[in-house]
Amino acid sequence: MTTDTYETEPKKKGSGCLKGCLIALVIFVIVVALGVWWVSRNMRSWIGTGAAEAINQMIDESDLPAAEKEELKAESKRVTDGIADGSISWEQFGELLTGIVESPLMPMFIVKGVEAQYLDKSGLSDEEKTEAKVTLERYARGLVDGQIPQASTDNVLVHIADKDEEGQWQMRPEVSDDELRQFLAAAKQEADDAGVPEEVEPIDPSEELKKVIDGVLGPAPAAPN
Repeated sequence: MTTDTYETEPKKKGSGCLKGCLIALVIFVIVVALGVWWVSRNMRSWIGTGAAEAINQMIDESDLPAAEKEELKAESKRVTDGIADGSISWEQFGELLTGIVESPLMPMFIVKGVEAQYLDKSGLSDEEKTEAKVTLERYARGLVDGQIPQASTDNVLVHIADKDEEGQWQMRPEVSDDELRQFLAAAKQEADDAGVPEEVEPIDPSEELKKVIDGVLGPAPAAPN
């Protein structure tokens, strides 16, 4: 069993989870847009355009299927267009962000971040990686369905992340294979204790994002025939 560490490119504080995680970037860009908009209401159009370009670039660079990329672009565009034309209010911004944080997107955020940041680059065997992906999907689904309590993330993430001054988990820029195995073992134990089945329905990021946006803005108008 190896315990070698593997390095990633230097990242700014708190950016470890963003690698390979589209939804995290969507949240980040919207928050940045909010900050600039708060300073200058006259910059709405520029903000909407800049946010759209940043989100679309991240979507294109992700390893998501082509159809999923287009669906995510369409949902994100509803938000960036609303920023640009002023149709989304400050209260709706807050509702959107709260909805995203409380949605199944966040457990998926953890799973995608771990896969891209650590698992895919680790020294684990192919068999271990296959088992790990099953464990991550089970753990995420257990969190989404409420079978696994949110508080369990403290016991699981402690092996690969550290809390900052504000008590928020920040993924480490690198972890050893043993630390990754400990994380996976903890996640598997939580899933086993909760009775999460071996085969679970994957979380669809574009569908979950659509639910959040529809809940705040209403369903998108039907496309003309």
